[in-house]
Amino acid sequence: MGAELTKDNEVTKSTLGKKGRIMITYSDIGRLEEMTVQLEATLTQSSFGYEYAVLNLKKEVPFAHRQLLLDQMEEHKKVYFRAREMLGRIDPNKLTSVEEEIVRQKNVLLQDSEDENRSIYPANHSGTTLH
Repeated sequence: MGAELTKDNEVTKSTLGKKGRIMITYSDIGRLEEMTVQLEATLTQSSFGYEYAVLNLKKEVPFAHRQLLLDQMEEHKKVYFRAREMLGRIDPNKLTSVEEEIVRQKNVLLQDSEDENRSIYPANHSGTTLH
C-alpha cells in the first residue's frame, strides 16, 4: 500500500487489486470509520435488545405480548447478523474485539440471569446458540 498526492493535492492511499488500482481517499477512510462505529453500535444494541427480550419472555406475559417479544427477538437476530457480516468484511479484527467486548458486558450486566456463560450470538428458540 502506498500514499500519493493527486493533482488536487488530496493525499490518497492506493492498493493494487485484481481489476487494477483502487484509490481510497482520506474522506473514504473517514466514511469507513463512521460505518464501523455504526456497525459496532448496531451489534451491541441488537445483541442486548435480544437478551432483554429473552429476559422479558421468561416472565408470565399475555400471549400477544409473548408473540411481540418473539418477533423482536427475530428482528434483533437478523439485524445482528447483517451488521456482523458487514463489519467482518470491513474489519475482521474489529469484529472480533467488538464481540469480545459484548460478551464481557453481558457477563457484567446480565450476571443475575440463569445463564452466566452467555454467548453473544442470539439463540434459536430451542436454546441452542446460532453461529
